[in-house]
Amino acid sequence: MAKKVLGQSNPSATTLTTLYTVPSAKEAVVSSISVANLTATAATYRIAIRPAGAAIANQHYLGY
Repeated sequence: MAKKVLGQSNPSATTLTTLYTVPSAKEAVVSSISVANLTATAATYRIAIRPAGAAIANQHYLGY
């Protein structure tokens, strides 16, 4: 399987942002995720995997 960058983003604070959507009839494996704080102040993040058609909910979050 080829390795590639699936997405990069610098979203606004408190904004849910879709970084990558797996195409229909395909699958994706994420082997690493990097989070960087590019500001001089403390920041928080959340990472979630949401099934197609589902509204984001607590059970979808992998990391805070």
